[in-house]
Amino acid sequence: MAEQSKAPLLQLRAVEKRFSAGGLFGKKRSVAALDKVSLTVSRGEAVALVGESGSGKSTLARVVLRLTKPDTGAVLLDGRDEPASLAYRARVQMIFQDPFASLNPVHTVLHHLARPLLRHRKATKATARSRAAELLKTVGLEPAEEMLDRHPHQLSGGQRQRVAIARALAVEPDLLVADEPTSMLDVSLRAGILKLLKGLKERGLGILLITHDLASARALADRIAVLNKGRIVEEGTTRQIIEAPQHPYTRALLAAVAAKD
Repeated sequence: MAEQSKAPLLQLRAVEKRFSAGGLFGKKRSVAALDKVSLTVSRGEAVALVGESGSGKSTLARVVLRLTKPDTGAVLLDGRDEPASLAYRARVQMIFQDPFASLNPVHTVLHHLARPLLRHRKATKATARSRAAELLKTVGLEPAEEMLDRHPHQLSGGQRQRVAIARALAVEPDLLVADEPTSMLDVSLRAGILKLLKGLKERGLGILLITHDLASARALADRIAVLNKGRIVEEGTTRQIIEAPQHPYTRALLAAVAAKD
């Protein structure tokens, strides 16, 4: 048990995932979406996985969430290789890129929060509304009682993303996988969401930030891992990666951020 307590919250060990490409008129070939990827996230730590579109970030997120099974390697939670289950999904929650697409426009905010609370037995029908209001207050949405009865289209983009984060927190997870959580938001709203995530990290949650944006990674992450063509080409503290990048791909990503500024 002592050894287990020292284990990282999340540990990927030499994870590989390949997909078939081509065919029809061309020769079929195997493409490595993930190539011997090893990565850790501890409690109270935010790790950013940074790379361009097609680098393998989304595949890695699906592997961590147990939506995709790796070909080889291991995904460990507290040192254990846990199968996909309701209990696992309670411990590992996802924050999606598009908050509007991830919320059903037909249903109220209360419905979106009450459903996981009831399914995972974190509240009863009698207490679901009060618990949902507490969650909204946790993510900075007030007046919470009024917000509960609104539909997604009645909220701003930043408010919708806060509802999505509240829904993820409803099941009391240990790890949040945040897939480009600010990319669909205006610049003025991004800082607020990143500040919220930073506060959750400081309360002990582990966060795996999936992003192409080194500026967001710099604002939130303690460590950065740079993914290129399915491989981690560089990893270090945020300061090390931002101030003294070693790999040409990392330098190119930083140059793109500087060009935008």
